[in-house]
Amino acid sequence: MLLKTRDSVKIFEDSIPTTPRRVEIVKEQAITLLEMGIAPKNLMTAANLLNNYVRSFVADELRIMNRPSEDMQSFIKMLSSDDYPFYYSNDSESQFLYGLKVLISGLETIDD
Repeated sequence: MLLKTRDSVKIFEDSIPTTPRRVEIVKEQAITLLEMGIAPKNLMTAANLLNNYVRSFVADELRIMNRPSEDMQSFIKMLSSDDYPFYYSNDSESQFLYGLKVLISGLETIDD
């Protein structure tokens, strides 16, 4: 949805969620995090972490979408070496879900 909405990343960066739908989404996220076992004192930090991940990922996706594929391939080639290969995939959904799983797994393993 964010990819389809013009300036969505900028709008979310520059505004506080005060519209009824955004407040509802924040509350739903908080409930989910509490159900995962996130301590109330860490709730805002965990929510911000996830929110920042989503915004950052979308911003990166938009940058890549607005560049020729050759630019991305050249960038990956500059980063890669025999010892440290970097790979580029057009499957941004699986990349996004992997990052989300990493974050959620990390949140679930911290007992605070």
